[in-house]
Amino acid sequence: MIAVFFWISYVSAENKSLDQFLKRVIKERKLSSISVGIIKERKLVFAKGYGFRDRSQRRRAGADTIYLLASCSKPVVGIATAKLQEELKSKFDLDKDVNVYLKWAKPLKHPYYPSKKITMRHLLTHTGGIKSDSDEDYDSYPKPDPNKSLDQFMQSVLKNKSFWLKKRGPGDKKYYSNLGAALAALVVEKVAQQDFKNYCNEKIFAPLGMKDTRWFYNEFSREQKKRIAKLYDEDFIAYDHYGFNDYPSGQLRSSVKDFSQLIIMMMSKGKYKGTTILEHSSMLNFEQVPMFIGKDTDLGKTVYFYNGLEYGVLTSFAYRKDGTGYVYMMNTDIIEDEDLDEFQDEMEEELFYYADKL
Repeated sequence: MIAVFFWISYVSAENKSLDQFLKRVIKERKLSSISVGIIKERKLVFAKGYGFRDRSQRRRAGADTIYLLASCSKPVVGIATAKLQEELKSKFDLDKDVNVYLKWAKPLKHPYYPSKKITMRHLLTHTGGIKSDSDEDYDSYPKPDPNKSLDQFMQSVLKNKSFWLKKRGPGDKKYYSNLGAALAALVVEKVAQQDFKNYCNEKIFAPLGMKDTRWFYNEFSREQKKRIAKLYDEDFIAYDHYGFNDYPSGQLRSSVKDFSQLIIMMMSKGKYKGTTILEHSSMLNFEQVPMFIGKDTDLGKTVYFYNGLEYGVLTSFAYRKDGTGYVYMMNTDIIEDEDLDEFQDEMEEELFYYADKL
């Protein structure tokens, strides 16, 4: 049975037209499944899945299908950072040398710019001088969860010069870094004196009621695991469920129903259903940092957004401060870059169009 959720009723013709568009998308793009949520006036007004989350079992996708989010995980690193800074204030300084917090036996230094300190702000703005990735790929990804602690993995990787940029030191030009995102999460873990995943569960997911959102596959119940989408290549050959040893860079799993609650909080000055997750000033800081959220202007309106891409994964969300937004998650490879750009542009245009019409 397809799981379908509608929280308020709108003109059926508009919902039908959105339905027709999404059915065309899954057919023309040859997707195993896609799940989409539309937010209007800070409420989830449309949420539905199309296709199969599990082709071998013929299990259909729905609004509660759980997907790997890839880089759409990174804004949660930002929210956790903003929350911890809000709690500790001056005790957690984004401009201090991260060694103050890491307390590694051998202090962390950029091997090509050892006199420059590395700060949390550098990590959050992708200006730490760290390369994007370790040398892991799908064949060597841990499955389904990390097989090393975040601390152990980051120390082992960052002692290697090959993962540092020769021509960019701390504070220099931006260079998108998954490793930098993971290191930022490790700093949060050290300062909070709590596993990063547990900090997020307690401070973000629980207050928002995000029961289907977790960092580790093995945090989910047996029933939830049945709702996790399998991931497929372009020929619908399934990948094994996988994770990353630098997991905060992209291992979060969630559903469009759950993740829309996070989006509503972000577009609502840090509040959700009367509960304050972040103070308004913390949300304003959140929106100024590139790792937290992308920012663009479309037809005179500011759009906040983020995208995620991995093996068998494409995810995206966007919102405006007028209370309108969307999120979509899919479980099939789109290989060619030009196809990816075209697809994302089409989805943004169409989903905002339908959201404005509802």
